[in-house]
Amino acid sequence: LSPDAFLGIAEELNMLSEVDTRVFRHGIETGNALIAANVDFSRMAFNVSLKKLAEQSELAWLPKAVVLPFGLRLEILETLDIDRAFDEIEWIFDALRERKVGIEIDDFGSGRASLTSLLRLKPDRIKIDGQITRAAMLDDTGAREMIRAIGELCRVLGIPMTAEGIESAEQAAVMRELGCDLLQ
Repeated sequence: LSPDAFLGIAEELNMLSEVDTRVFRHGIETGNALIAANVDFSRMAFNVSLKKLAEQSELAWLPKAVVLPFGLRLEILETLDIDRAFDEIEWIFDALRERKVGIEIDDFGSGRASLTSLLRLKPDRIKIDGQITRAAMLDDTGAREMIRAIGELCRVLGIPMTAEGIESAEQAAVMRELGCDLLQ
């Protein structure tokens, strides 16, 4: 099932945190197995809800000392209200960084995070929402100029930028030209 098919139900049943934990543990096990099989990759990223982060008095679902043969990143959806929850979970972001866990803002441009959240959170990467990258390929909505502007903002702040939803060499070329350094 795609996440859209069950995440809403999991949230209604108050099981989103459990889903996050199970996906995280399975991903880490899979990553370690891939490394043991000599598959080379540099990082693994997980979507995690702000609710999960805010609920945790300790990051019990995260190994105490993250010593993995690959980098670990947590992707926080920009559609969540980062600004409102930031004060409650700022210490968690600090604890994650102490454990060498990167923080990414996912679906950037489709949510409600303010520019101040970029300054306060200081993410390791932002990921431009796939709807914006698709619109940029149509080039009839000003989306290319928007991505270029976000790219300039990211460049000034030293935040790398990923374009989501890239499926062709043409799309890759356009997104690289607009300042995206990683394509998904």
